[in-house]
Amino acid sequence: MTVKLHAQLLGGFHLIVNGAPLTAFKTPRLQALLAFLILNPGKLRFRYQIAYTFWPESSEAQARTNLRNLFHLLRQALPGYDQFISFGTQTVQWREDASYILDVNEFERLIAPTSGLIANRETLDQAVSLYQGDLLPGCYDDWIIPERERLRQTYLAALEGLAEMAESSRDYRAALDYTRRFLRSEPLHEASNRRLIRLCSLMDDRSAALKAYQAYASLLERELGILPEQETQDLA
Repeated sequence: MTVKLHAQLLGGFHLIVNGAPLTAFKTPRLQALLAFLILNPGKLRFRYQIAYTFWPESSEAQARTNLRNLFHLLRQALPGYDQFISFGTQTVQWREDASYILDVNEFERLIAPTSGLIANRETLDQAVSLYQGDLLPGCYDDWIIPERERLRQTYLAALEGLAEMAESSRDYRAALDYTRRFLRSEPLHEASNRRLIRLCSLMDDRSAALKAYQAYASLLERELGILPEQETQDLA
């Protein structure tokens, strides 16, 4: 029987197998191991490399023992695990031909067509809707940090692009929503705070524009002890 897997790693860890939630992945280590494999489909991983990556401060023997135990738990937790993972004597590999959907892959697939000269607002909007939060936020391993930051920056760039497109087409309400979503992640970003002030003004909400400036100025003073840039002050 073919097992169909739907994995969500953006904003948290959630698995759905054949349409039903899978709750067997209860520990952060087990979640991190599956994420490590599924994020690199088709890439052959040596067991000793995984052991060192996950337990860099342990002895080699202890790290390998830990990994064997974790693989045992992985086999128990994932139905039809051999449809997704190829286990060799020295290597492990997430199978590219496995029947699965990963939100990270879908996010990047939607972003990719807009990375060239032609930007597509509809696909960008679908992409940012998929981004429910940072990649596996409960994992603090060194290996995930660059990938987490790369995806986060891709998401923020998409929000900036959407805000620019919406403002250019005078869809100020949508531009305001994209800008606020961006600022929830990067509250000190000067250009986006200027955009927020400008959009409030374009929507004839002078009070909201001034409040946005005052809130940003207070945040800068509190966090960095500085004033907004002159351009931002002039806009206010």
